[in-house]
Amino acid sequence: MLKVAPQTDKEAVTIIIATFQRSSALSRVLDSVNSNLRTKHDVKICVVDNNPLPQEKRFVEDFANRAAFPIKYIHEPESGVSNARNAGMTQVDTRFVAFLDDDMKITADWVDGLVDTALDHQTGLVFGPVEAVFPDPDNSKNIYLAPFYDRLLENGKKGEIQTTFGAGGCLVDLSTCQIPNPPFDPYLNESGGEDDIFFDHLRKTGTKIGYAPRAIAYEIVPEKRVRSRFIMKRNFGYGQGPTRIHAARGRNGLPGVIRHMAVGLAQIAVYGSLFLGLRLVRHPASIKFLALTAQGFGKVFWMDGFRPKLYGASQININNRRSQSSQQRIGVSKQPSKPLSQEA
Repeated sequence: MLKVAPQTDKEAVTIIIATFQRSSALSRVLDSVNSNLRTKHDVKICVVDNNPLPQEKRFVEDFANRAAFPIKYIHEPESGVSNARNAGMTQVDTRFVAFLDDDMKITADWVDGLVDTALDHQTGLVFGPVEAVFPDPDNSKNIYLAPFYDRLLENGKKGEIQTTFGAGGCLVDLSTCQIPNPPFDPYLNESGGEDDIFFDHLRKTGTKIGYAPRAIAYEIVPEKRVRSRFIMKRNFGYGQGPTRIHAARGRNGLPGVIRHMAVGLAQIAVYGSLFLGLRLVRHPASIKFLALTAQGFGKVFWMDGFRPKLYGASQININNRRSQSSQQRIGVSKQPSKPLSQEA
């Protein structure tokens, strides 16, 4: 179990921000916290640089000198989204820990909204609304892509809920939750889904889940993440999540595995047909059904051999191959660096 230091302030919060080779994004999220956040709570920030070399160390330390909140820099060279988050968790000595992705921005009430919901409703895991900001605001596909990036509830009411979202934008009360050791499964470093397994563990061990409508955050979606190839890959991974959660329960999870695989087959048949039809007439809604079809395939092909590699060594290998190809064209030979980092 994760050990939390004795509390001196029951409402202290550590914000963990994991990053990999996205200096401009890291600058933006730190500016957002520093400039926008207005809170009655004791807040500190932990930046985890999941890069082979401590690329962001000087920037973070310089930023800390002028920041409104204490900032600690951590270098975690071992690749993977789980490793990065686990490294941040080892630094937490506060009751609450919140997670921000480096492609996010927050509003003034983000921390207070999350903490107030946790305290008012005794919810150990709290989510707030996350709204997508697309690179081209006038693109007709945005309305169909938004549900895959937004994390919103229809009624939007504060209180206990039964669903979970992604780790970015959430808060965990370490004083009430049974945290596994390590918190995030390193086996899922490259594929993601480590937060789904973590949240499932919290749910199974009695943690209540809350929703904080005041805790609004934004996800800044880059251009490459609105392309069809990325949409397919990402949603295939999302589709695997529910089936893999039940598979991890062993025999007790078998009915859930069968149920989700059956749902996946139905999604492939229905959504796949709609995608093909809309694609033929070039309707922008086709991107929605492409994503849903990919989720269906993920539910069916949830096994390890089909896991997409969205983070970690795979991305470094891609970068190395590109670098080698470029060097070969200009007659330069260079040994590729060891694959050690994630694409956060």
